[in-house]
Amino acid sequence: MKNINMKGAAWDSVFLTIVKFITIFTAILQTKILSIGLSLTDYGTYSQANIVVSISVSILLLGLGDAINYYFNDSSGKYSKEQRIQIVNTIYTIELIAGIGLVCIVLFARDLIAQYFSNEGLKIVVIIISIKPMLDNMIYFYQILFVSTGKAKVIAIRNLVISILKVVSIFMAVHIFNSVIVIYISLILLDILQLIFFAILFSKKNFAVLPFKCNFSLAKEIMKYGFPMGIFALTNALTRDIDKLIIGYMSNTETVAIYSNCSKVLPFDIIVLSFATVLIPYIMKYISQNQLESSILLFKNYLKIGYYTVWTFGVAVLVVTKQAISFLYSSEYLVGEPIFILYVVDSMIKFASMHLILTASGKAKLLMKYSAMSLGANAVLNIVFFKLFGIVGPAIATLVVTTGYTVSILNKSTSILKARWKDIVDIKDVLSFAFGLVMIAATFYVINKVLLLYKLNQYIVMVLVMGGFATAILLVYRRRISRILKTINSLKL
Repeated sequence: MKNINMKGAAWDSVFLTIVKFITIFTAILQTKILSIGLSLTDYGTYSQANIVVSISVSILLLGLGDAINYYFNDSSGKYSKEQRIQIVNTIYTIELIAGIGLVCIVLFARDLIAQYFSNEGLKIVVIIISIKPMLDNMIYFYQILFVSTGKAKVIAIRNLVISILKVVSIFMAVHIFNSVIVIYISLILLDILQLIFFAILFSKKNFAVLPFKCNFSLAKEIMKYGFPMGIFALTNALTRDIDKLIIGYMSNTETVAIYSNCSKVLPFDIIVLSFATVLIPYIMKYISQNQLESSILLFKNYLKIGYYTVWTFGVAVLVVTKQAISFLYSSEYLVGEPIFILYVVDSMIKFASMHLILTASGKAKLLMKYSAMSLGANAVLNIVFFKLFGIVGPAIATLVVTTGYTVSILNKSTSILKARWKDIVDIKDVLSFAFGLVMIAATFYVINKVLLLYKLNQYIVMVLVMGGFATAILLVYRRRISRILKTINSLKL
């Protein structure tokens, strides 16, 4: 394999981010169409179905995405090109067999799923969505392959096209048929088209991925590596969705709709995730070659990009909370404002829990342990806090668990890199930025209130205030951000 060159990595990330901004706008538009076009009951059914898909996808992951990164990007020379192709075919076969098995399980359990959510209308929807987790994971399989072969831009462009097509199909399904079933049928058809596209394109540019060309000796080794990561992914998904599962069981479908929207994780981490996509292979290389100083510097600047961007987006939304909820969903969802605020704060913390270092150093079992502990804590706290605080309780529980989990991940990452906290977290810079953020936010909060007093359109005011806030942050901290980007680009292997 070719040596990885860090030159231009930051600018690749910027390109991915620009595309993601467009795809995120379309995702917001999708949610808006669904929130306005569907009743609370239908939207609740749609949300319950999404929970089933989300958990099923996580079950199917089996840690195989991480396995592709681990084996396909191996630079030790242990595996030949032919063996890496065999590994890819083996992973694909495992994924396909597991996917078919899960389809059968979901179909068999449809009555139990509907009974759990106390929603008879969910039965037919579950039949329709049973195949979607398998399709989603096979698409994810190809996405990982394209990134591993240095074709991240292919994924970005694909995401752009698909997101636009999803908006069109959802709009038509809602306004012509007004049916959750038709919505999911259209999404599944798009998934099938994506899978065909990826399969053809990858075979032309690299090699044909052949199902059932399985090397059983390699399969054992792959599963040994992937199983802990699979458990981690599953427990992570359950931790993410446990509040919705508890709300779904202890409340009604309409409440699920409100909670699902107001707890929706907004993409504040869009920029940092773009960097993560590009940087993961490099971090893995540095750690495998014991270049810890480069790993520390790269991770430190990854975190800096994180809080400079995620905190800016998060605080910008907090300044205009009510307008944001009405814009994103509709005024019908304003009752969930406390949930919305708690999840914004949660997102501002969660970006730092990216398990870059633990994954790169093969600490899959440890990730599994951390994730299982988080799931247990979240399950207990969700039930207790729901009884104490009502619908807001699970959101409080999620924030508490996220904070603890993030601290644990950062602490272990520091240990692996044989570093100290101050080596990866610039405390002085964090406090300085946080102070400036609060001061600028307070100014624009007052500006927002004043403009609304003049009976101006609330959404125009929202855009002006958020845009002004973000611009002010960029102007004040532009030199720091520029230094971070230059540092990342200066790292070469």
